[in-house]
Amino acid sequence: MIWYFLVLIFLTACNSNDSATPVVDTGIVITASVSDFDNAIPGAIPSLFKNPKIKATTDGTESTQVNITPYSYKLALVNFWLMSEAGDEVNILNPDETTPNCTTERPCVMDFSSSDDLIEIFSPDTIPAGTYTGYKMQFVYIEMLLPCAFHVPVNSWETEIDNLGDILDVGLYRNFRLYYNTSGKYCKRDFVVELVPDSGQWYWMRRSVTSSEGYQNFFISVDDNDHLPGGAGFESLLDLFSNPDFWGDEDTTSLCETDPIIYMSTESTTGDVLAEINGGSIEIPTEITDIFQININVNIENTMNYNEGTTPYTGTDYNAPTFTAGILDLGPDFSEAGEAKWGDQGLHPFPPGFEITTSTVTEAPATTTSTYQIPQDCIDAGYTEPATCYSYYCTDHADDDFCITYQ
Repeated sequence: MIWYFLVLIFLTACNSNDSATPVVDTGIVITASVSDFDNAIPGAIPSLFKNPKIKATTDGTESTQVNITPYSYKLALVNFWLMSEAGDEVNILNPDETTPNCTTERPCVMDFSSSDDLIEIFSPDTIPAGTYTGYKMQFVYIEMLLPCAFHVPVNSWETEIDNLGDILDVGLYRNFRLYYNTSGKYCKRDFVVELVPDSGQWYWMRRSVTSSEGYQNFFISVDDNDHLPGGAGFESLLDLFSNPDFWGDEDTTSLCETDPIIYMSTESTTGDVLAEINGGSIEIPTEITDIFQININVNIENTMNYNEGTTPYTGTDYNAPTFTAGILDLGPDFSEAGEAKWGDQGLHPFPPGFEITTSTVTEAPATTTSTYQIPQDCIDAGYTEPATCYSYYCTDHADDDFCITYQ
């Protein structure tokens, strides 16, 4: 199955009450799709996991690096630039950067895994003529829904959460946010989990725990605590991959500073986050006499990478974990179990893949999207979703363009 969304960028203006398929003689039409991948419904566990990939390490030994596909993949975008062959950058998310639509405090969250919740990020302004060979993104975090299992020495040690065992027993999937830029309490490299779905309550995870008071809890509530200072394992958090060339200074104080801003770009040379465009470049002609169509295919397959852990401790005194291949196993170092590491390591997300092609068509493509122009009457009444608007509005307005298109 492929999900589609449409973003229309016109050289001629259109009225906000136009139908979902406006009539245009000339202009740029951008279509996008999400590559088909084995995105299982939660519960159909085996079909979601990808085969582990074995890669040689620098010393010639082998370590198991696993790539898995998230069930959903969102980016909290601040800026998105197209990069021209001439060296210019065109910000299609914030055309006027002095009055931005999206900011670090208020990012525009875009779902790359489905068209249902897509935010139309492209500006209605014309993309200048030219050849575009890459892109650059500034975003606050990546949010992924991943299969996972948590391993803590003793559940009763957790002082931040009541009934932790019951919470962890419900479902295999959790939302994680992986921070690339500092925002509020969150710092670069932060890796947080929403333990209860849709609760809006996020937790850091302590790198090391011990039975000593004050260092026992693995989960640390973001709402109720300050960011740990870093340093000794008990004062550090599970975080993203280490690469000083990419992040800069990796001490916690530096990572919690806003500067430098981290970008993901086609020109990136560090951090293994090269943002490639598979298919080359986009060439926008100087004169457009027909409809110029840009087709963007997005691929989020295998975008979460980590080093698969091994079961470190076989005793039963501290509820020792059993790791499962293809599931993100997370837990602290635990010195009282023989300096054991209780989880997978080397957490490294990757950007989506983009394949871009262009074509010229003589008429607008048929609408194959879940994005509709909602009538103002529905918006005023609070019915902003197509299905609820249709039920509210279309009984008495069957000949309205929206009602005809949605039906």
